[in-house]
Amino acid sequence: MRLTLNALIVVEGVKDVQKLTPLIDADFITTNGSALSSDVIEFIRQAKTKGREVIVFTDPDFPGEKIRQTLEQAIPGLTHAFVEKKFAISHGKVGVAEATPSAIIKALSEKITPHPKTNGTLTMQDLANLGFIGDQHASILRAKTIQHFHLGPCNVKTMLKRLNVLGIEYDELKAIL
Repeated sequence: MRLTLNALIVVEGVKDVQKLTPLIDADFITTNGSALSSDVIEFIRQAKTKGREVIVFTDPDFPGEKIRQTLEQAIPGLTHAFVEKKFAISHGKVGVAEATPSAIIKALSEKITPHPKTNGTLTMQDLANLGFIGDQHASILRAKTIQHFHLGPCNVKTMLKRLNVLGIEYDELKAIL
């Protein structure tokens, strides 16, 4: 059974669309890799402006993250879905097109939808106080938190930003540790 999403899903290429189409009933737009044109950005902006949910679903690698950052900078408030890298590797390639069907469905089911009216107030100091920075177990804590909140691959700075987008507060973060 196909997952139905009333959304525009942003992917990197045609192979991603070919992989997703049998699994997901939605509209797709490709960025043509990291060659993100102003026309594609404007199309996505118009879709979002008209109330359409836009889900950024790029590859779990550096170029995919760069596309994600470029889009978020140009059009704040996009929804993000992250496929775990370990489930998106096949024949030496990493990407959405290489991901398992179950990993794709899971990623889209656990998408991060921003809540602009309830942005969190976490600070870098809060993360340091909780042991995410400078602690011998910091990388383990970050990995656990990233997985718990489905944040996708990120460094501490990006993790902080994504936690705040979700409206996660200090006590809620402390509770999962």
